[in-house]
Formats: sequence, C-alpha cells, structure tokens
Amino acid sequence: MAIDVPSYSSEASSSLLTLPSYSPSTDAPRYSPEPHDDEHRLVFVARKQPDSNPTSSFVKKSGNVTVLLSGQESGAALPCYTRHGIVQGEILLEEEATVLSVEIKLEGRQTVTVVDGGLELVQLFDLSQTVWSKRGENASSSPCAAVLPFSIPFPRGYNDGRGLKPLPPTFDAQFPGAPGIYVECKYSFTVTVSKSGLGGWKRQKIVSTPPFLSTVKSAPGDWHQVISTMKTSEASPLEPLECHLFIPSVQIYAISDTVPFHLQLRGSPASLLAFLSGPTPSSPKLPKGLKALGSSLKNRSPRTSSEGTRQPLFDTATPQTMPFNYNASSVRVYILRQVCVRVNGQKTWRDILLGEGKLWPLHSQTPSLRPNGADGEHSVDWEGEVRCGSDVAVGSFSSGDLVVKDFIVLDLQPPSTQTALKHHQHAHPIRLVTDSYAES
Repeated sequence: MAIDVPSYSSEASSSLLTLPSYSPSTDAPRYSPEPHDDEHRLVFVARKQPDSNPTSSFVKKSGNVTVLLSGQESGAALPCYTRHGIVQGEILLEEEATVLSVEIKLEGRQTVTVVDGGLELVQLFDLSQTVWSKRGENASSSPCAAVLPFSIPFPRGYNDGRGLKPLPPTFDAQFPGAPGIYVECKYSFTVTVSKSGLGGWKRQKIVSTPPFLSTVKSAPGDWHQVISTMKTSEASPLEPLECHLFIPSVQIYAISDTVPFHLQLRGSPASLLAFLSGPTPSSPKLPKGLKALGSSLKNRSPRTSSEGTRQPLFDTATPQTMPFNYNASSVRVYILRQVCVRVNGQKTWRDILLGEGKLWPLHSQTPSLRPNGADGEHSVDWEGEVRCGSDVAVGSFSSGDLVVKDFIVLDLQPPSTQTALKHHQHAHPIRLVTDSYAES
C-alpha cells in the first residue's frame, strides 16, 4: 500500500528555519541599597547593622612600614574576615627609595596534637603575591611608591585528599590530661619589605597580622520539640518521665544570641513527686499530706475545654503547688561543645561548657503539677534561656580530622535520697555561628 507524503518546497523550509533577529539588551540599571523617592521596599530582611559594611581600618606598624587593612570594625583587636573574603588595604613605606621588593603572604594552618598519639599538621593554603619589585620577572618599570595598594582573596576551601573542604574558623583549644589534646587553626597575613643596605646588603622588614575567619548564617524561627525519657531502676514501681524540651526550630544560633526554651516533664504524679521531693512513694517518711495530694492527682480525670478539646501544652489554669524540697533535685539546660580529633588513627574528644541556662517555673514561683489531659498524666513546666559565655568567639565547624560540634543539653539529677529514678542527660545537636540575620 502506498502512502502519499506531502512535499515541501525549499523556499518554505528555509523560511521556517530562519531565526528572528535580536537587538542587544540594554544595560541593567544601577543598584542602590536605599530606595529612591519614587520607590518603596516590598520585603526587607536586614543583617545586623554593625556587621553589614565595616568601614574602619586595622593598622599594624613595624619600623618604617605600616599596614592598613580596610573593611574592619572600629576598635577591633584583630582583623576579621568571612569565608571567601578579600584581604585588601594599603602598605605605607617611609623610605621607599631603598626598597627592592614588597611581597605579601596569606597562610592558613591547622595543627592537632594528641599526647602519646602524635601530631598532625595540615597546610590549609599558602598564597604569595608580589606587590612591587625592582628586579626579576616581576620587575616594575616605575619607582616604588610610598603607598602600595594590595588585594588577595581567601581560597574557597582546602583539599584534604578526600575533596574540597570549607576553611575552618580561627580556633584554639587546649585540654591537658590523659590523653592531652591541643588544637589550633591559625591564619596569618605577612608583608615582607626588602631594602638595600650599606655595601649592597639586603635587609628585610616583616609585618605579620593574624586575621580571624568567621561565618554568617540565618537566625532561628519557630519551635522544635526534643523528646527524651528519664528512666527508672528495674525494681522501681515508678514509671519513667517523658522530657520535652522546646527550642527554636532552625537549630542554628549565633554565639551572641540568647536562646529561649521551654521544658516540660510528663508522667504519673508519683514519678513527678519523687523527682521533685526526694523520697519514693513507698517510703514511710513521705509526709501524709503529700501522699493524699498525690493520690487525688492520680485519680483526677483528664480536663477538657468547653469545646471538648484538650488543654494547651502550657496550661494557664491554677496550678497545684507542691511543698517540694526543690533544691534536692537538679534541672539544668546548657550549651556544650565537643572537640573531636583523629591523629594517626587514634580518635579522642573533650567537652567544654559554653553557657549555663537560667530556668524558672512556669506560672508560679515553685514547680507545680498540672493535669496533662491524657490517662491521668500530669506535667511540670519551666521556661528559661541560655547563651554562650562572652569568651566564645567561634562557631561549630568541621575540618578534616578536626570536628567541633555543639549541643544543647538537658540534665536531670534526682535527689540523692531518690534511687528509683536514674540520672538523665540528653544532648541535642545544634549549630553555632558567629552572626545571624535579624528580620525587620
């Protein structure tokens, strides 16, 4: 069977394949961070102003050589740069006529030492640049100026043999003991000025400035629930306690942030009473009034609202305040840092307490049992806040065999007279950064 195929003329075919002509695009308008009179902002998320665009200079002088590093905070003790930052500024020379060459060097090193385990030195990078030279292949045709501008960027990362890794921040930690751990991540910027001396001798003046490398991340938003269980001994008649810690959901916080949190312990009235008061419910020393109150709480039915829904997580009804010896138990929320190193196949770590939280009972001056609305469960609520100490300057990071991890830790220590409940500690990983965004 024959099939008729329509024919097309070459003229029609070529006209279909011809592309339309294009005119060159106009240049993009000049950008201004501030709106003009006929403009307005639709959405604005600003970074903290002191860190947005530093305009001061860091000055280091040695003899007749002065180094100015631009883009620094006013009064900074050391220059500070973010990842992918650029070290730029000027070199001021007082005797430029005798200068043979001016060179700059940007270097990063990571050193990890474990006592009896060896030392590991990682050269993160080593960048050199000739700013001006009188001789050699980089010789300049013009005489050396009294002011020499320079610019040298940080690399995007370093190669540890397993791929490109981000540069770690400046970091220094020492943990004496067995085994001792010593960690240092250091960056240095060096200016070397070579001059001619008497008899043709070559003299050098070296100016070195250690910069600080930091990171910038986002600020937290809503809440994240961290659930853990405070266990009891095998022979104990008490039930375990559920621990609910609520922290800002993004779980990335600036080292300068005050992190709010809520803590709720849920369980049977007997277990809550045992944790807060001390003696076990089976002990003959338990006060008579406390036994009666615990019994009445246990038999109380779950409460609901007028619409038949459960009560909210943090109840606002009148609490049942207990005559607890609250000082006998310990409730802590704190930020913990763990420094992990691996040298010659040996892995070890040490912990640092970065900040201790402040807690206070919710709705009353003392811890209070409140119905939780399910199977006779009750709860005790606290709220509080925690932040790093003023001496903390570096966030979490990972750099090859060096890992610095941060945690928010819930620590519950029952009274010394209480043997039915076990000591409970739960560490939840978070990330600390040097700065955060602030919404407006």
